Amino acid sequence: MKAQRKPDSGGVGEALSRAWRGTLRRAVMPLGDRLLGQRMMARLRFLEQAQWWDRDRLLSERDRLLAELIAVSYREVPFYRELWDGHGIKPEDITTASDLAKLPVVTKDMLREGYPARTVRPTGQRTHEECSSGSTGRPFCVQEDAYTAGWYRASFMLALQWSGWRIGDPQLQMGMTPQRSRGRKAKDLFLRCHYVSAYDLRDAALDAHLERIDRSELRHVWGYPSAVYLLARRATETGWCRELDAVVTWGDTLFPHFRKTIESAFRTRVFDTYG
Repeated sequence: MKAQRKPDSGGVGEALSRAWRGTLRRAVMPLGDRLLGQRMMARLRFLEQAQWWDRDRLLSERDRLLAELIAVSYREVPFYRELWDGHGIKPEDITTASDLAKLPVVTKDMLREGYPARTVRPTGQRTHEECSSGSTGRPFCVQEDAYTAGWYRASFMLALQWSGWRIGDPQLQMGMTPQRSRGRKAKDLFLRCHYVSAYDLRDAALDAHLERIDRSELRHVWGYPSAVYLLARRATETGWCRELDAVVTWGDTLFPHFRKTIESAFRTRVFDTYG
């Protein structure tokens, strides 16, 4: 199976893609924010501007937000207030990042013991539980509200943009939730996400993914390093040849030989977001 990337003509197809990207940013995603109460796009716009601030302004904003975080944690979270009181630490002792070394080490087990009654602060918003995948051990769970979701999703969007991806660019995503909920299906549709299972790694499945990249002219692949590595290895084995714009990995360790194989097969750079 051999494939060559078609040159970008910059014609009708690109014009339609550009129009859809604009529609997403100006209308579709802001509407989703209003429905979910997340304000992700407003926060993304802030981050897109803040990334160009000079170093002094960035450090000043970092320390301001750190002081605010410490004060809120002490005032509203029993776990941290009791722990810091036991070590003689007050919020005013932590004003810059260099002061973080004064804080006692907190382990996941300590947080689990107090979860959720003593480690979760009331925000006045509805919350739901989110857990890590457990790929490197026991899953770790937290309570999430819309305010928090808006910030971390905006941050992740910015990180994806650093790889060269733009909101609305189609991509293949190898993930662990192949049974898509109605909401996830809508997200996949609007963001032009071709979602495939990271569990089914048989040759036939990998061949189908490579064919989909070809057929849909996808330029971005995202997912778990081990799954993307096997996709890249299969591409090499079959003589599949198509240059991608970028690969983004998350959720597990990107070993050096994973990176080497992926970058060689897809002739692009891997942007790892794990850790």
